[in-house]
Amino acid sequence: MVSLNEGWNAAFEELKTGLTLDSSYVKVVLEIEQHMQLLKRQSRTTNPVWKRNRNLHARLLLEQLRAGRLAEPFERPPPDGPLRTLGAWALAPYLSRCRSPARLGSGSCAGSPQRGLRSPARPSRCSPKLDAALGACQQRALELQLRLVAAEARAKAAAQSAARRGDLDAVIQQLEARQAAWRAAEPPAAPAARAPATDLRWSSEEDIAREDVVRALA
Repeated sequence: MVSLNEGWNAAFEELKTGLTLDSSYVKVVLEIEQHMQLLKRQSRTTNPVWKRNRNLHARLLLEQLRAGRLAEPFERPPPDGPLRTLGAWALAPYLSRCRSPARLGSGSCAGSPQRGLRSPARPSRCSPKLDAALGACQQRALELQLRLVAAEARAKAAAQSAARRGDLDAVIQQLEARQAAWRAAEPPAAPAARAPATDLRWSSEEDIAREDVVRALA
C-alpha cells in the first residue's frame, strides 16, 4: 500500500511540475513578443520610399485637420505594415492654384495674386509639432497593439490551461481506477491468532496445592 501511495504522489507532482513549466514558458514567450514588437516599432527606417510615404501622410493629415474634416485614407485605422504609397494628387485639393502637387516644398509662385488663398505653413514651422503629434499617435498605436498581443496570449494560455486541466483530470481518473484495481487484487489479510485464555481456576488450585506441600515439608 505504501508503494501505491508513493507512485500516486510522484505522478501528481510530475503533472504539477509540467503545468508550472508550461505557464512559465507562455509568460516568457509573451514578454519576448512584446519586446520584439516594441523594437520593431521604435526602429528607424532607412527606406526612402517609406520616408516619403510617411511625410506625405503627415502632410495630408495636417492639411485635413486644418480644413476641419478627415477624408481618405484617414477614415479607417491603418493596416499593418508600411504605409501605402500616395500620389502627389492627394494634396492637390489643399494647395493653391499656383503650386504644383509635385513641388510640395517649393516657394511661392510669381505672377499670381495670393490674396484670399491660404498657403500651407512651411515645413520648418510645423515640423516640431507634427513630429510630436506623430510620435504620440505611434505610441498610442503601439500600446494598443501590445494590449492586443497580450490579450491574444492570455486567451491562448487559458485555452492551453483548460486543455491541461482536462488531461490532468483524465490521468487522475486513470490512476484512481488503477489504485482501485490493485486494492481489489490484493489477497485478504489472515486474521491474527488469538492468545489462549488463561484458566484462573486451575492456577489458583495449583497454588493451593503448592502451599500444602510446603506446609507438609515444614
